[in-house]
Amino acid sequence: GIVPNAQIGYSSYYQRPAEPQEEVAEAIINAIDAVGEGGVILLEVQRRGPTQNDNCTCNTSQCNYIAVEYLDADFDAIQLAVANGITVVEAAGNGSIDYDDPVYEGRFDPSVRDSGAILVTGVDYEDHSPLCWTNTGSRIDTYAWGENVATLGYGSMHKGEDPSDPNQWYASGFSGSSAAAPIVAGAVASLQS
Repeated sequence: GIVPNAQIGYSSYYQRPAEPQEEVAEAIINAIDAVGEGGVILLEVQRRGPTQNDNCTCNTSQCNYIAVEYLDADFDAIQLAVANGITVVEAAGNGSIDYDDPVYEGRFDPSVRDSGAILVTGVDYEDHSPLCWTNTGSRIDTYAWGENVATLGYGSMHKGEDPSDPNQWYASGFSGSSAAAPIVAGAVASLQS
């Protein structure tokens, strides 16, 4: 919607025969080949991180979830994409954690290592304050709305005269860093166009 003439595609880690710790990295490498220099890769996945916070006040099913670049294989694949002239926009995860906590051993410390991805967290759509599940820390590059985001599919909103046509469905309640990251990816694609 932000860049209506963009060409889009996807690379799913669910379809890869890789080892469990490498499936996302393989999907990123396949995306590198598909988008090429000047392209944008949006990473809409998070991983369970080392336990840091057992007191999540909301979104408890995703407590301690973090960005995929925590794992070395994913980090290396993201760096490869960036080295090939691709902008990578990565959802920061919805784990209610602080990336500057020592439990992460500097993996999210930009002075120790930086994948080159734009790490995006979600915030309140009215005042841009962190939501209760928002991941924070010095590694976060930017933020966008993390709630009440309109998106395609599965919703109660529709366009057109036939509300039973799923190709016309919209939802207004998309949330999380997975809602925020596409907003930033769209802005990046618009700027690059």
